[in-house]
Amino acid sequence: MYLGYSVAKKFRIDPFLGMLLAGVLLIPQMGTLLTQEGGITLLGFKLQAITYSSSVLPIFLGVWAMSYLDRVADKFIPNSLKFVLKPLVMIMIAVPLTLIVLGPLGFTVDNYLAMFLEFLQANLGWAAVLVMGAFSPVLVMAGMHYALFPMLMTAFATNGYDMLVVPGMLAANMAQAGAATAVALKTKSSVMKQLASSSAITALMGVTEPAMYGVNLRLKKPFLAVMIGGAAGGLYAGISGLKAYALVSSLVALPSYLSSTTNFINAIVTCALGYGVAFAAAYVIGFEDIVDAEQQPVVTIDKSLVKEMNLASPVKGSIIDLMDVNDSAFSSLALGKGFAVIPSEGKVVSPVSGTISAIFPTKHAIGITTDEGIEILIHVGINTVQLGGKHFTNHVAMNEKITKGQLLIEFDLNAIQKDGYDTTTMVVITNTSQYLDVLSHQDEEKALTVVL
Repeated sequence: MYLGYSVAKKFRIDPFLGMLLAGVLLIPQMGTLLTQEGGITLLGFKLQAITYSSSVLPIFLGVWAMSYLDRVADKFIPNSLKFVLKPLVMIMIAVPLTLIVLGPLGFTVDNYLAMFLEFLQANLGWAAVLVMGAFSPVLVMAGMHYALFPMLMTAFATNGYDMLVVPGMLAANMAQAGAATAVALKTKSSVMKQLASSSAITALMGVTEPAMYGVNLRLKKPFLAVMIGGAAGGLYAGISGLKAYALVSSLVALPSYLSSTTNFINAIVTCALGYGVAFAAAYVIGFEDIVDAEQQPVVTIDKSLVKEMNLASPVKGSIIDLMDVNDSAFSSLALGKGFAVIPSEGKVVSPVSGTISAIFPTKHAIGITTDEGIEILIHVGINTVQLGGKHFTNHVAMNEKITKGQLLIEFDLNAIQKDGYDTTTMVVITNTSQYLDVLSHQDEEKALTVVL
């Protein structure tokens, strides 16, 4: 579940959709259903009897597919319906796609990866540790290192130690620290210098995410240095037969290698090689440095090129901040920036001239598109959709041309409140992302400014 959340954040989609997809794969009864006589089918396809609890790539591939679905849905679903329809459409497509195609594919790749490393270890042990040291950061970045845990647990249970995964990751973690240290010494950015220095220390302690994502992967070339350093340390660990007795890959875990003096020295040399080779490689290869904000040239904007459009409040009453309304769809600004009004009368008039682009069957909300392309949603009340149009009267039709100040909706303010509904009215610009900014004001005549 956490993997689905974290991968979704990396792909910049709703992380809870990633968790939901992971939850579908991890349903406790799923294994029973898949292994029952005859199995189960979905959309005419028989689902494979796979247990996904110890697999990583199926969830990764499923969320990756959702990231593309997110873009398509964002393009074709109207802004006024995205909050409800977008996640529904994404899940309806992603779940069958993952269960039928991507899940089995990821499970197979996970198994082949483990089999490949087991083959290397069995036939050419030192090469397997070299590969692990070099590509461990890539596996961690993709979340595929979890696929190695069953093999790792088997090694600990059978032998009491591991000679592949942990030694390889030890070299890779030290390489992350070495590359970050080189960046800290070479960068001219005070911000990057501070980030690289602190992340190098945390990497030495086994927490590599700040160094990986904040420094090495961000600057690209240092990440190559990490792989070179990891390969060097892994090569020595493989040749020397380094044995790890604990599932920790950091300097603080060095005492766990004290099964013998030789093993302890090999662990120290592995760390030194991983750190030193990555440091040297990053320093020699270099990187494209970033520029601090105070070092960037000042850009002067010609104010004559910036246009503004002011909107009056469509409802008389007290204007409040949109983030203060008791409706997360609006207060989170997911539907766009705007403002809210606590109405003093039950009339909604158009704040602009334009075209009616959306009319809700329940009459509680209406969409307007101006001649300039600004999309405005006026939503009367919270959860008033449940009234089914009761207490509301529409005065315009779909695609009707309207003028500023024209009456759009009338609503019985007292009756709605008597039925237990909050009458706070929200006004949002649903295509906010297309403009430089959308600013709200505590002024009925100039409640909103759209910076074009």
